[in-house]
Amino acid sequence: MSLLQHKIKEILNSSNFTKMIGQSIQNVGFSTKNTTDLAISDTVVGEWTSKRGNKLRPYQLNALEFAKQRSSIIVLPTGSGKTLIAAALTELYVNQNGRVLFLVPTQLLVQQQSEVLRHETGLFVQEVMGGKKRASSMCTTASVVVSTPDAFMNLLRYSSTAMCPYIPVDSILPSVSDRRFHFDLVIFDEVHHMIKKHPYTRVANHFNSLTDPPHRVGLTASLSYAMGEGIAPSIINLCVALNVGADCIFSDECKDLDDTEHNSSHQTIVYENDKFASSLLIGMPHDALQSFRYHIEYLRPPIHPLSVCLMETIQSVEEETRLVDGTFMSPMENIETMDKMQEWGNYAQKKCLSVGKNIAPYYHTLHHLYEAVRLLIVSQQTGLELSIHYLIMMGLLEGSNELNKLSKLWYTHKDQFSKLKNLKQILLDQFQIYGRDLRCIVFVQQRVVTHILHHFLMSDPDLKAVLKSKYLYATSTAATATLSLSKTQARLHVHQFSTASIQVLFSTNVAEEGIDIPAANCVVRFDAMQTPVSFIQSRGRARQANSSFIVMNESKSKTVPDLVNAESNQKSIIDEFSRIDHNLEKVRQALNVKSTNAKLYSTNVKKQQGYSYILQFFSGALPSQSELAVLNSYVQKVEAKIDQTVSDGIYGVFTAKIKLLEVGSEALEVMATGSSKKLALQNAALEMLKLLVLWSY
Repeated sequence: MSLLQHKIKEILNSSNFTKMIGQSIQNVGFSTKNTTDLAISDTVVGEWTSKRGNKLRPYQLNALEFAKQRSSIIVLPTGSGKTLIAAALTELYVNQNGRVLFLVPTQLLVQQQSEVLRHETGLFVQEVMGGKKRASSMCTTASVVVSTPDAFMNLLRYSSTAMCPYIPVDSILPSVSDRRFHFDLVIFDEVHHMIKKHPYTRVANHFNSLTDPPHRVGLTASLSYAMGEGIAPSIINLCVALNVGADCIFSDECKDLDDTEHNSSHQTIVYENDKFASSLLIGMPHDALQSFRYHIEYLRPPIHPLSVCLMETIQSVEEETRLVDGTFMSPMENIETMDKMQEWGNYAQKKCLSVGKNIAPYYHTLHHLYEAVRLLIVSQQTGLELSIHYLIMMGLLEGSNELNKLSKLWYTHKDQFSKLKNLKQILLDQFQIYGRDLRCIVFVQQRVVTHILHHFLMSDPDLKAVLKSKYLYATSTAATATLSLSKTQARLHVHQFSTASIQVLFSTNVAEEGIDIPAANCVVRFDAMQTPVSFIQSRGRARQANSSFIVMNESKSKTVPDLVNAESNQKSIIDEFSRIDHNLEKVRQALNVKSTNAKLYSTNVKKQQGYSYILQFFSGALPSQSELAVLNSYVQKVEAKIDQTVSDGIYGVFTAKIKLLEVGSEALEVMATGSSKKLALQNAALEMLKLLVLWSY
């Protein structure tokens, strides 16, 4: 133990401290052990065998020994058994009357990790997910609780005085002496989420604020989403958020794994991007309407005729809908929803359910058209082809007079697109290699794309003759207003994949993290990978010998070699951190300084990127971008807050006000007028952009 740890132990064992804690416990009617009475660090673990007969390998025993000695972060490859290490650590704590909170990022993982802990340890495990259960699920003294961070914080926030009389209704922090919310060990599964604005951060802040914070252990296969110079600062910030020293990171390449499933050699194939992939639309998703309108009105040649036809079809159906329903207001033009694309389809579906049967078909068509254009805008890589296939899936290109022109145009141009053809060829090639043993996970970015690709496979005569597929994504949010996935279906689809009932699983990144899919021998990245975390975790899913890792799209700034280099840099930085002075107080001081510098560095980099973007606009390098689109992109890049308001028109003149607040800067405010709400906002955005350029100097 360090001098600091001995000093802390002296304080915790002092008579005054014991008397104070004992009195608090007596007041709430619970009897519990003090965390310091749990002699976990002194427990000798020569070997550990689970109730199911699974033994810890040497590297797992090393990780367990490391984790029980100090709050730490365990970095091990996907599929190396991090959860088994957590199970062993959990059992050590429970055997000494300790309590364990195991946090996972998704609801799907709550049940899976609960089952693993039950089967490996034989302990009773309480599951908590979904804020609606309130405090009833947590008002228990269960020794092991598995929860999502949101559910845990909701239970703290919404605990009622009737169920938990010692927790104030208006307080987010319950009494630290309340046994029901006291834990001796908190495990953060997929702890890299704490780098981002994630609920994990709020949970960590809660426990760090306690007088006697619990032992903390983070599990991950990759520490950072960052690349280049941003890797070290992001890892430091993670250590600070979890309140551990940089010397408290355990990493191992797991070379002593002796089964062929983990000694796989990857065949990596990178396909050329679809030739239409980058020419359809420039801009971020929230710039959608302005950017798209600009393309259609002024830049018709660069945009594909199908995209123009899709937008014209929407406009035509909107006009027809206005004739039959005077209350209709286009969500693409409504200032409250124009930048919220997910609301377009939701609006049409709600109207479809509330109007008469003669009007409902108009809204039904609009709902799917809105979803198709949203997909086109968000999925800039292959959006157009997928948008048309979405309409085919929903049956809108068959026998629809409104979409007849779009249908004919698609069949004229469909041979120009290659993304789904490439996917088909990949799946057939992999089937030739593995036959019925093929277990392929195809990763996509959007939920709705999992449905589209599943429909594509099951509708193609060649593919459906030899393969079956299902889809998987987080069940907390539906793909669209009419396409969703229940928890029961999600578990069934994973089971079907694991038991060879299906050969292909189309999934979002939910399958990258934690979900136990041991049989995969092929991973296909349908969309470009955006982070090293996504690259490392998805590649790790192909765990059988001679497995394939196929990349169908690369980001120009994040190619496969770039991501491989980022992974290597992470390992080097972890090795460097392990050599930091092991005096925890000095490490913490160093981390606090570095964390501040890291935040300043990150903020400055983002501002420079934002200013550069604005200057590109004024120099004419972004001809497709409106003033408001550029301003919204700047806000996203620098993570600022923006408030936009437009007053009602007086004598045909509207007044727009925009207020911008950046971290570490004074608030900026501008006003402008226009003959319409849209024009007033555009003029105000232009004034704000001019002001930002002046402000940058």
